Amino acid sequence: MASWAILHRPIRFDEIIGQELPVEILSKIADRTRAGNEISHRAFLVSGAYGSGKTTLARVFACALNCESPVPDGDCHICLPIRAGRQAGCYIEVDGATFGTIDQMRQLNQAVGYAPPVGRYLVVVIDESHQLSPEAFNASLKLIEDPPPYAVFMFLTTRRDRIPDTIQSRCLDLRLVKVEPQKIAGRLVGIAHLHHISLHPHHAHLIVEIAGGIVRDSIILLEQLSILGGGVVTKELLESKLPLLKLPVRDLVLAVYNGDVKHIHELAASIAETQIDFPLVVKKIAEFVRLYWCASKGLMPPLLEFDALELDPLWCLQFLGQLIKLAGRIGRDGALASEDFRLTMYALTERRRLNGHTR
Repeated sequence: MASWAILHRPIRFDEIIGQELPVEILSKIADRTRAGNEISHRAFLVSGAYGSGKTTLARVFACALNCESPVPDGDCHICLPIRAGRQAGCYIEVDGATFGTIDQMRQLNQAVGYAPPVGRYLVVVIDESHQLSPEAFNASLKLIEDPPPYAVFMFLTTRRDRIPDTIQSRCLDLRLVKVEPQKIAGRLVGIAHLHHISLHPHHAHLIVEIAGGIVRDSIILLEQLSILGGGVVTKELLESKLPLLKLPVRDLVLAVYNGDVKHIHELAASIAETQIDFPLVVKKIAEFVRLYWCASKGLMPPLLEFDALELDPLWCLQFLGQLIKLAGRIGRDGALASEDFRLTMYALTERRRLNGHTR
């Protein structure tokens, strides 16, 4: 049996969550094309963060253009290989990270020179397209400037800024957004129901938080927890298997604010022992401080964790700025994450002490 992430991957536009505008645009293009009209656009630039659904959207679009059923179902002999990302008569999917040389692009040009034996359009998807070489981009430019009447090109990327302007200007720009956590949590509750798994909506939100707000990663984590819990996902199970939920975030923020170096050292050491990825730790702390600042300004109700906690709102903003810089450094060199985290906390404490705010 396939993993839940594959089993529950969207196969139709109406199953894609959180990307309403790109979905509406592509579904309307597909509908008009299936009604007998020529396709209105031949090249698309689909950008978005990791896990936002770029590849899924491209595959669903390819199925919608070529499915032989009156209503695209994702289960016909044309759609099945597309859903799996396999090369089919009307579908080619390549990874720009490994398919970026000029010779490989020439081979792709040759493949595009033949009309698809099945389906109406040959959909060419280039994932991680920002990793193509300059020569490969030039070769692809010739394709999208004068494409065969049956060819459609989709450039997928997490780094839109690295796509040449000559490519961007010739593509319909579709920007995917980060999916709202409540929508992912709702999807998890629905999946749990289908598999007869007991999952409280609050626990679904915790899973989404741990998975970094990524739909696929959230589903993978849900499947793992369902196995560990024997079909029941409880708070106790989450806390025992996911140490990120027990991070001493409030204590650490308060220690930095009060200049308690000894406590910071102890907390940082305990966090390191959990072997949690430090980028997740920094994100968790930043989210706590951000929510506190919002509550202090009356932008949202205060959380229970904020009881008896009094922080300077201006300090919160300064702390957030330092956390953002720290996250960037950790992302570039994960090996130094633990020590960089600890030193940054010390530096913030010392800066606050020198400003006369702590003992």
